[in-house]
Amino acid sequence: MNITVEEDVEPELSELHHHWGEISSPGPSPLPSIPPELEHGCMAIMRMKVETRTKMPIAEENYDPKTLELPPDDSLTTEILKHNIRLNKHIKEMSCLIKEIDRDPTKIKECPPLPVMAKCKRAERLAQQDVSDKQRLRSGRPQSIPAVVDDVVIQQMLEKAVIMILAQIGFDSVEKSALLVFVDVVKDMLYKVSLMSHELNQRDVIEGKSAYKDVLEKAFRSVGFSGLDCVKEYFKKTLLTKRKLAHQRSKQLMIVYSQKVAEISKRTGGVPMDITQPLLPGASSLPVPEYSPSTSASEPMQ
Repeated sequence: MNITVEEDVEPELSELHHHWGEISSPGPSPLPSIPPELEHGCMAIMRMKVETRTKMPIAEENYDPKTLELPPDDSLTTEILKHNIRLNKHIKEMSCLIKEIDRDPTKIKECPPLPVMAKCKRAERLAQQDVSDKQRLRSGRPQSIPAVVDDVVIQQMLEKAVIMILAQIGFDSVEKSALLVFVDVVKDMLYKVSLMSHELNQRDVIEGKSAYKDVLEKAFRSVGFSGLDCVKEYFKKTLLTKRKLAHQRSKQLMIVYSQKVAEISKRTGGVPMDITQPLLPGASSLPVPEYSPSTSASEPMQ
């Protein structure tokens, strides 16, 4: 049996060009200088690796991240949001009742009760604590959430926050795909705030400072907010104003519906019906505010 060994022959450049096209010279072209953003990023990585990190105290040393639950819904801001959402729903229900009675005067129904804001359990607990408890809270160890939080829990928290915002604006439902897009936007913004806060905090550690409020101020401004004051402005000018206008609108619609029912009963000779709940003892003396649907931050949307 004859075995033939073929000799290795290096292909010519013309053959390589025929199969692979033009071949550039190997190796990357040298950079004339390092870009400033690349140099800044390298320095940040070096500082993170070399510096001695300050250990922040936590409430429980043996904390299991898998046991983390969603935050309780008993903060004052959450109750205001929920009340505003219920008021928006009440406005839509009353508007439908008025339209229905205008089309068919015989379809008189009882008004849904005016939503009442639930009490904040956390505020009640703080009010019931004695002086010794408050002093102990002030002088105790600072508590913080664990350094590791489950990604599933974070996703649930962000989805819940976005749904609350959409419901407060006036939406009844949202597509899952749209919800995920909004969550990605919020997640990206929080990611930028976290990175900026970490970077500024590391600079303070190097310089021997401890001004976390200034760090948050700069981090908020880096993503387009007006600093820490935007939180107070959102609470006072947006949340409280929206709830006030929605509450006035709900009362106004109940008064209008009651007047229409009284007119129908007068025309037909029937006995006037008590179609409102006993929640508005002085409703007739309340001033009826002018209301026009708007998308501004100070007025509720339809």
